[in-house]
Amino acid sequence: MRERANQLPVEEEISKRRWKWIGHTLRNPSNCVAWQALTWNPEEKRKRGRPKETLRRELEADMKKMNRNWKQLGRIAQDRVEWRMLGMQLRNIESYLLDNQRSDQSSGVVVREKSTIQQPVSQEMSRIMAENKMLRTQLNNCKRLLSTMSAQSVRRKSSDQSPDYDFDMEPNDSSYFGSYGHFEIHGEMINDRVRTESYVNFILSNANKHFKNKIILDVGSGSGILSIIAAQAGASHVYGVEAADEIYAASHETLRYAY
Repeated sequence: MRERANQLPVEEEISKRRWKWIGHTLRNPSNCVAWQALTWNPEEKRKRGRPKETLRRELEADMKKMNRNWKQLGRIAQDRVEWRMLGMQLRNIESYLLDNQRSDQSSGVVVREKSTIQQPVSQEMSRIMAENKMLRTQLNNCKRLLSTMSAQSVRRKSSDQSPDYDFDMEPNDSSYFGSYGHFEIHGEMINDRVRTESYVNFILSNANKHFKNKIILDVGSGSGILSIIAAQAGASHVYGVEAADEIYAASHETLRYAY
């Protein structure tokens, strides 16, 4: 908060600008921009012998001649595009005068400046940004993993155990992947002809539009039934990604017996 004594000169200068602009509005057509009305003199110079209240008295005399009132005149002024330009000038005036007052103030005058420290980001925004960063990191790790995987590396390491990856997982995610991490769910999907054939019909009926000559990434491929259908739809490459231990063991058995 500022002391009232320091605020008065600012209000007086802003009031002068508004008076000048209202006078311009009263005397000029709507398409006329009075740059003089928008130009501020920081040295507060005025013509010699000009009374302080000349602007107001001139405006009052003009209003009587033109039969205008203050409310009507103010509405006309604010409807003009140049009114926004005046608003920027008024803010510059306030900033300039307050800076000068802070530098020239006496030691006995206390000015409490408003804190300019930026408010911290909300907790919700911080949480979203952190989650976004975590997901991007996981995506980059997945890309690197896919780029290094090959059938030869799987054959070479057929006796190795599945590597463990440490990453944060939401409770909902863990239950989701856990429910799809055993043979029963994949066997149920194969036997559920209604659901499986719905997927098959969608893929084959949209083969030319979405699958032909495309690279398909089947995340959570399970038994690979949909990956096979995507290949039948004309996909150039199909990558099936599955992290379940049972599927990992089944892939080794498949490679071992060269099915």
